Amino acid sequence: MMNILLVEPDRAVAWLLREELEDAGFDVRVCQSLSQAAQAMRREAVDVLLSDADCLGVCQPRELDEMAGGRVCDFVLLGPRDVMPREGRPAMVRKSADLGPLKNILFGYAAKRGWLNS
Repeated sequence: MMNILLVEPDRAVAWLLREELEDAGFDVRVCQSLSQAAQAMRREAVDVLLSDADCLGVCQPRELDEMAGGRVCDFVLLGPRDVMPREGRPAMVRKSADLGPLKNILFGYAAKRGWLNS
């Protein structure tokens, strides 16, 4: 099972995202801040860091990965628009009630690692 660390300061949004993603088969842990996420990643490896784009501020995802000792495989940001992942840049998914695009990206990462049946 792919484990996701969700960084979302709004507890209601975090709860909804967690419920939906767990129903889709993902293991989700929630942190309300970047500092909490860095501490969590030092304790345990993370397959995907899913973060509200505003939580990162000027910190780039790879900087956070370095702070956590290189224990994150992929990054997805929740922000104002959809941007597909490119080399060195995370995917960004529009933060909305429609979680279809987010789930598609997460299922794509899971398939890439062979965690989904063909």
